[in-house]
Amino acid sequence: MGTHDRDDLPGRPPLRIMNYPMRPPLNNPETTGTTALHCKKNHMYIALLVSWFSCILWFSPRLFSLFSIAGSIYARVALGLFILCLYIFWFYGNYYLMLIIFDLRSPRSAKTFRSFQPAAPAAPVSGEQPKVAVLYLAMNDFQYRAAFSCLDQDYTDYHLYILDDSTEEESMREVDRFKDRFPQKVTVIRRKNREGFKAGNINHALQHYVKDADYFAVIDSDGVIPVDFLTRSIPYFALDPHIGFVQGSHRPNPMQESRFASDLALGIIPLWTAYFEPRNKHGFVSFLGHSGVIRRSAWEKAGGFPEVVSEDLAFSTKLAEIGYRGYFAGDIISCEDFPGTYPQLRKQKEKYVKGGCQYLHRCVHSFLKSKNASWFEKLDVLISCSTLFLPAFNIFFLFVFCLILPLAFAETKPLHLSLFNIQFSGLNAIIMKGNFGALWEWDFYLLTLAMMFAPVLGCIRLVFSHPIKLIRLLFLSAVPYLSLMIVCAAGILNYIATGKAAFPVTGDKKENTPPGFHCNHRAIYIIELTVGLFFSYLCIKTLNLSLLAFSLSLMLGYFLNRYGWDNKWLKVVLYGPFALVLISVVLTGANLMGVQGVFLLFFGLHF
Repeated sequence: MGTHDRDDLPGRPPLRIMNYPMRPPLNNPETTGTTALHCKKNHMYIALLVSWFSCILWFSPRLFSLFSIAGSIYARVALGLFILCLYIFWFYGNYYLMLIIFDLRSPRSAKTFRSFQPAAPAAPVSGEQPKVAVLYLAMNDFQYRAAFSCLDQDYTDYHLYILDDSTEEESMREVDRFKDRFPQKVTVIRRKNREGFKAGNINHALQHYVKDADYFAVIDSDGVIPVDFLTRSIPYFALDPHIGFVQGSHRPNPMQESRFASDLALGIIPLWTAYFEPRNKHGFVSFLGHSGVIRRSAWEKAGGFPEVVSEDLAFSTKLAEIGYRGYFAGDIISCEDFPGTYPQLRKQKEKYVKGGCQYLHRCVHSFLKSKNASWFEKLDVLISCSTLFLPAFNIFFLFVFCLILPLAFAETKPLHLSLFNIQFSGLNAIIMKGNFGALWEWDFYLLTLAMMFAPVLGCIRLVFSHPIKLIRLLFLSAVPYLSLMIVCAAGILNYIATGKAAFPVTGDKKENTPPGFHCNHRAIYIIELTVGLFFSYLCIKTLNLSLLAFSLSLMLGYFLNRYGWDNKWLKVVLYGPFALVLISVVLTGANLMGVQGVFLLFFGLHF
């Protein structure tokens, strides 16, 4: 590809995302012989279960002592639900902690791979390069820069296929103009129907048009891959015939213009830098739907991509059933877009939730029965899939702790406040009875902190590179993500009722308001506002500042959709919910230290 082709992209940074370290040769005696596929260890999940059960054994006597004040069946059921919620939050908190701990223990792609899978060897000489088909998928969201990166490869034998499912004439013309510019290297494939979602698009191309490639890469419309993406990915397959795919890593697209994306995109980095690497040795590596390379023979033996919304996860587990595995190459780094608007983030979440429901309903059973997958790989898939539903579980916890539990164990008392010798009285607060306050010892407080912040510990590396951006991210991301509780719950209920899952394209601006009942329907926003108001009232009455952050986020989601992310007054208010969490943490700690004048009875959420 000539350099003049690069120069016509104004302001375009080099496609080589970063400088990569030198790799060890294939014949390195310390890295040959045994691959990650044959020496996966169950240590991470053993540690998770031990840690979780330790929490349960340590705190259960204290929790079960509360049954002594449960004077009715209703009270015992309410208390049982509360304890069950805590156990579940402890489990997922420990899960995130173990991912971080074992990530720190894992050999990094930029350091050493001595303990298991070797890093990819040097690229084979040009005469030995197998043929690769690069499948670039678009649906009303074609991006020239991303498509061009698929052509700008230092690999020899490859061809770009644009799988265009666009419905808009202008989008199709964009694709055709790109194809006309590079007629020898680009083929456009379109379908008469769009059945099977993304999976159907890929299967259609491979079955009818792409038949002579040994491997194929799947690139999303916003994926900007480095110039050596193929050169660095293909050699992994020579290390083990059971490697079915190589999954690359991602970073946020620095060229994305959206202020919403600019403020929040940093939050996806831990996903790629902390949570996937340990799975090479201690869990299940899933194909993530884009910026990965797949062995065609493995795709054929699996019978193609299962034509479901979560085709990537379903395909990964299908490969595992027939003896293949994936490898996560953390230092092959591409760029991807973050959802450009708040409604697009909601649309993405709805797709993930319904896709997860569909996968558990239709695909997971055969994987769980497979003898080719270990117990901890199966557990890894179930846990990582179920994390999609945690926002819905949070709304259930709000319901239990703010409504069900107070009806059984709370009493109304006058609240007296003193500020600068000025007395305020006449306010009534709902206070939990007796032994609930005894739970708040230092050990329970520290466990609560660990469980609350475990999901964001993957951001810890950003403290050194982007400290100000990280602080801003933590404050600003609270509302967009906490406000997804109703979206998640509605998605689950909708799938249960209809058995159907859709595949809305996040970047397709033409699909921001699809027909029917969906996450951006006005009724959903009204429900969020109403539920938020109700729980905000309950949180204030129970002096529950930490959970007030969740109910306020539901309310602010309504205004965020109406006035937009760039509204300067709303932007100030968005800092409030996370600030409430921090204030509640500090006040509780002060109360435990015996600071006079601090009275706060609340439970920080184990999330």
